[in-house]
Amino acid sequence: MENKYKKFIEDDKESIQTEKVLEVKDLRISFKTDNGKVQAVRGVSFDLHRGETLCIVGESGSGKSVTSKAVMGILSANAIVEGGQIIYQGEDLLKVSEDEFHRIRGHKIGMIFQDPLSSLNPIVKIGKQITETMMINKNQLKNRYSDLISKELTAYKNAKVIKNSTISYSLSSMNATIADMKEKLKAKEDEACSVNNKRIESALRVVNCESEAAEIEKSFDNDISVNVKAYTKNKSQVDKLSEKISLASKKTDVSAKKLIKKLSDKQALFQEACDIHFNEVSELKKELKEKLDKLLLERNENARNIGFPVFRVFNGVSSKKSAYAFIQKEQDEIKAVLSTFKSEEILIKNKQEELAAKHKETVAKANEKYKNDLPSLKEALKIRKGEAKLEIKKYKTSLKIQFEKDFRNLEKEKEPVVLSAQKIKKEIRSVYSKYTMKVMLVFFSRKKKKVLIAKRNSQLKILKDLRNKYIQEINSLVKKEEETKRKYHDSIKISKAEAKRQALEVMKEVGIPQPEKRYYQYPFQFSGGMRQRIVIAIALTAAPDILICDEPTTALDVTIQAQILELINNLKKERNLSCIFITHDLGVVANMADRVAVMYAGKICEYGTDKEIFFDPRHPYTWALLSSIPDIDSKEKLEAIPGTPPDMIYPPVGDAFAARNKYAMAIDFKYQPPYFKISDTHYAATWLLYKDAPRIDPPKIVTSRINKALEEEAKNEKQ
Repeated sequence: MENKYKKFIEDDKESIQTEKVLEVKDLRISFKTDNGKVQAVRGVSFDLHRGETLCIVGESGSGKSVTSKAVMGILSANAIVEGGQIIYQGEDLLKVSEDEFHRIRGHKIGMIFQDPLSSLNPIVKIGKQITETMMINKNQLKNRYSDLISKELTAYKNAKVIKNSTISYSLSSMNATIADMKEKLKAKEDEACSVNNKRIESALRVVNCESEAAEIEKSFDNDISVNVKAYTKNKSQVDKLSEKISLASKKTDVSAKKLIKKLSDKQALFQEACDIHFNEVSELKKELKEKLDKLLLERNENARNIGFPVFRVFNGVSSKKSAYAFIQKEQDEIKAVLSTFKSEEILIKNKQEELAAKHKETVAKANEKYKNDLPSLKEALKIRKGEAKLEIKKYKTSLKIQFEKDFRNLEKEKEPVVLSAQKIKKEIRSVYSKYTMKVMLVFFSRKKKKVLIAKRNSQLKILKDLRNKYIQEINSLVKKEEETKRKYHDSIKISKAEAKRQALEVMKEVGIPQPEKRYYQYPFQFSGGMRQRIVIAIALTAAPDILICDEPTTALDVTIQAQILELINNLKKERNLSCIFITHDLGVVANMADRVAVMYAGKICEYGTDKEIFFDPRHPYTWALLSSIPDIDSKEKLEAIPGTPPDMIYPPVGDAFAARNKYAMAIDFKYQPPYFKISDTHYAATWLLYKDAPRIDPPKIVTSRINKALEEEAKNEKQ
């Protein structure tokens, strides 16, 4: 690494937090398909720290989304988790039950999917979709109880899972070993008997060809016979008509000529039918000959393979009889060959008994090991449940006491205000009575009456203003009482009104305008960017610790992408979220990442901070990704990555990127490279970092972009 990069990268490392919230260790996942087993994830490991964003970047099919789905526990039914761990809060998420995962999925770990429209129900209003999670988990006391017993419950369930998995692994290992031995024996037997089996196949084909020939001849004979009969019948009609025409031609009158024409037309029709049937018979005979010749050729070819005589025509019974005798002889030879493998069959049987005994011993040891642990953990869980129930009861009582106390205080606060308001009301009535009587006296002059009315109105205005002030105070205290009641009830069970209030708040938080109106709209009434904001709002309602963003901007235009990225960044800072951001676009990574994992063919090929990946990339695949990003300032031609990713049913023996890597060496095609340490936070799996490897610099387009970025950073620091 050049010195000019060092300070810039080292300064960035100081901001990385050390508290781990998620650990993925040697994760390996495959998928069963009709064509074979696809190795989608091959030994992926990474950590996620509190409040940081880890970007996983790579081409489609590299295993990014499969890794995230494994964290969420939403892998498809044909997935096989072949190994590894996903540790969250001390639990291995690959081993927890679905009930336990229900407590984590959505609540602790949320996810934003790639296509917002397919993530939302098109016939349900978005308000209901946002509040759905809150209403399902509305019982706050039950949720609190689950949190209180979660540690003991997890310990007990994990112990059961480990015990069962130990027994299950022992059984599957035994079955796999025996199946492998049987498969190898079967392969040996097939190899030993392959010549005999091929000879039997050839003899059977000779028999089948003879049978097929007889069937074909029979079917064609029927068709030919039908056409010959039809031809004969039509030919007789032609001959009869010829005789009639001959007799009619002896007459010379007009009627005879008409009869001859009529008979000639009729004869022509019968002659045409004769020609059709004659041609049909010819075609059938030709087709029959072609099929029999082809079948005879196949029969003779198979006959030569086993030393049978070759014939110009099929000879039926004789060939079949010889073939059956030959097959019997070959089968006797196969039995003799297979008898030589009896010792290996006995060996497999003994091995099966040995492994069964070991499995029985493993089961006994597992039962013995957890004989004390499981009951003690179960007892601890039982005790904790009792304690949790008492805590919930105390908590509920304290809530009630606090509510009653707050309500009494508000009532006490409200009481003097109400009395004052009532007193003002009486004073207003008194003023009305006093001045009304005076004004009504007839001996008062009109001027005097005006003065009295003005004085009355002045006093009434002061009193009414004071009364309105008291009424406002009373209304404010009533609202406080209602708010206190609402908070008390919502602390026990979330109401629909509270769920709606929280939904409107989170809609405002994610930047949806007019949330009160939008709350009642359907997904199709929103743009793509707004739909993605709704999906983010749904993920945030449970206040998760970790947010997984699976290419959330792929389906959006560039302007909306920038808005969504800015929104996710702001939410991460405000809520101190830890994010796993999955993308194939390194341009997006530059704006989001604290650390970056570059993934290819199911493996992480380079891992480091965002500055290390962008300013000191070491893997040729990282260079290729950086070289293919469009840039306004770059004058160099963008470099496309040649070729296509490998078929993961048959993954490469060496470095998976070797076939597309113009810097590949011979060793890349033979051995997978280990991770070479560049710094405490930067690793890359490439043989170019081996001590004896030739020095190869990154492409010119990459180095020029790095230099430009460093110059811009230097200018910004001076400013």
